[in-house]
Amino acid sequence: MVDSAPITIAESPRWKSARMSMWAAEAGYSPSKRQFFLGFRLHALVSNTGAICDFVLSPANVGERRVAEHLLDVESDREKLRPMLADNGYCGDRLANLFGRKGGQLWCALRRSQPPDSERETLKEEIALRAWHRGKRARIESVFGSLSDQFQMEETRARSVWGAMTRVVAKLLAYMIGYRINQALGRQQTALKSLYR
Repeated sequence: MVDSAPITIAESPRWKSARMSMWAAEAGYSPSKRQFFLGFRLHALVSNTGAICDFVLSPANVGERRVAEHLLDVESDREKLRPMLADNGYCGDRLANLFGRKGGQLWCALRRSQPPDSERETLKEEIALRAWHRGKRARIESVFGSLSDQFQMEETRARSVWGAMTRVVAKLLAYMIGYRINQALGRQQTALKSLYR
């Protein structure tokens, strides 16, 4: 699964002063929070079990499809390609063809604005497909939720670009260490709070 999350460097009153030290930070919009922010966007490739397979840190104004080209290109170098699940920000014929050339499949959610087909069987299949897709997408949302709640990923409090990148990588590494410890102990891999209770 592939998705992105905002990493806020500053909110609107502090943009000017924050931009002096964060030359690579750009303004972006977070649809889930319905607000603009100055910072970066973390694009992550997450496995079905919640492991972070790959990531890209980009300025907040860079489109999801541009970054997805890199993630899909890296993923397409694997010997056995797995299907990729993405939200509507990553969908498009160009990306599907890019990944499909090497035998991969890019699955995107059906848009809510798409009218359902009139046939009863097709409508049932479409409803089941939407429910399946939401269930699978919940995995990556729970990974981002864990990174945000337990590691405060969305606010790095860094004063330089290198500081922001170092803190993001350190938090992703801490998440994966907790994931591996849970895996070794035979517990649910993404239950990181149980490690320090």
